[in-house]
Amino acid sequence: MAGGTHKPRDLVNPAPGWLSERSWTDILTLAALDKFADFAVEFSHHVTKFQQIFDSAEPHRSDDDDSALLRY
Repeated sequence: MAGGTHKPRDLVNPAPGWLSERSWTDILTLAALDKFADFAVEFSHHVTKFQQIFDSAEPHRSDDDDSALLRY
């Protein structure tokens, strides 16, 4: 997705302390794919849980069963 120009929403980065602007732009760009159309909004609503995944040494072993996150 490097070099992409599709950015359908202009939402403020909900976690500038740990999520770079480049990463946030990449998340916004995901909306170009139907499956991820609402991902940026969902990310903003669940930013604490996403930070836990981001900070985890073993994110693939998360036992979180939050249905909003499991969609992705």
